[in-house]
Amino acid sequence: MLFRGVLLLAWFGLVAVVGTIVLWVASSRVGEGEASSYGAAWTEFTSSWGGQIVAEPPSFELSWVEQVEKTDAVLKERVTVAEPRSATLPVVAVTLSADVEHSYQEYATLSFNAFASKHADSYRVQNDTPNVGALSVRFPWPAGAASLTDYTVVVGGTPVAGPRLNDGFVLVPEVFPGDEVEVAITWATKGADAFTYRLSSFRNRILPKFSAEIRVDTDRFSLLRFGLDQRRGVEDGRSVVRIDLANVSTTQDVGLRFASQRSDLAYVRRVMAHSPGALCLFLALLATASQSARLRPSPIHVVTMATVHLTFFVFLAYMVRWWSVAVASGAALALSLGLALLFGPGAFGWRFTLRVLLPMVALFTGGFCALFALPSVAELAAFFLASVALLFVMSRSDPRQWPVLAGPTGEERPRTDLGDGP
Repeated sequence: MLFRGVLLLAWFGLVAVVGTIVLWVASSRVGEGEASSYGAAWTEFTSSWGGQIVAEPPSFELSWVEQVEKTDAVLKERVTVAEPRSATLPVVAVTLSADVEHSYQEYATLSFNAFASKHADSYRVQNDTPNVGALSVRFPWPAGAASLTDYTVVVGGTPVAGPRLNDGFVLVPEVFPGDEVEVAITWATKGADAFTYRLSSFRNRILPKFSAEIRVDTDRFSLLRFGLDQRRGVEDGRSVVRIDLANVSTTQDVGLRFASQRSDLAYVRRVMAHSPGALCLFLALLATASQSARLRPSPIHVVTMATVHLTFFVFLAYMVRWWSVAVASGAALALSLGLALLFGPGAFGWRFTLRVLLPMVALFTGGFCALFALPSVAELAAFFLASVALLFVMSRSDPRQWPVLAGPTGEERPRTDLGDGP
């Protein structure tokens, strides 16, 4: 009857709302924010070890005193005043050398892609001003670094005493116009996931020469950007990345990125964001298919099947912290299909379970998750598949004979092609 149909529809809707809340809670535990389990562990780990390292090139400045004539407000006459002046000097050549040692660090039962790196950087600076002055440098603290060791600054083979970070300090007390100064800087740090050198800092002027050599003890990494001319090879059992550029100006940075669990988290986060839609489509198709088979699912059966569907996404959201997406989704799919095979026959019969329920569970869990490997068409493909499945079931069914809309039980004639019948 119509009233019974409205009640069943309302129950399906209530189950969908509750399931959406469960999925929202599970999705909040996925990601890099401190509210998620991984994000909280990541924050604590990087605060001690170091996170994604971003190294900014140092800035060089020439300071001098200029004699300026001014009118004295009291004496009402022209006087000569010494005023400090400064100008940023251009870097004409950069040479980077880095040794990176990769390792997996365990923290809070999670494994992170960690590394320790040693750097030897060289900068050649030219005084392109007509002034004689003192050359100073400001070396910024690398973003993401929790510690910095072996920090030295050498000019002309002589170590600079008391080098500082973030604050400028004098390298050479007197530099004449046209002079070039070679500055060598060494430092070491620890980080995780990625190392970046901000070559884009030179985008506002031409850098005449840039060269870099990065040696890594593993080949399980990718280049940060691929638009620049970078050569990757193997020497003495270590991966080597070499970059040689001339007269360059770019918005790209150079560096490397290790295969990280954070990319898996981003993928699962996209899947979880759309999982309530998958639940609603699954319940809608389950209701239509069960009525087409002239079955009468009880409210507890609806809750059970919704739980089977939710199990996939909740299991995936939590286990991706330890396993890869492929392993976690495969295990979640096996668990959901096992639960459907365990509870389905008692609710809908063996024929309906094997022919309809199991394919539906696989389609709206594992199949739905796999669609997001195609980021540009995932949403459209999911809607298309659900629409085709729903239209296919509707085309093989007569709604006038659905049990929920039929008369008393004695007037119904159950089918036996999908359901087991009485």
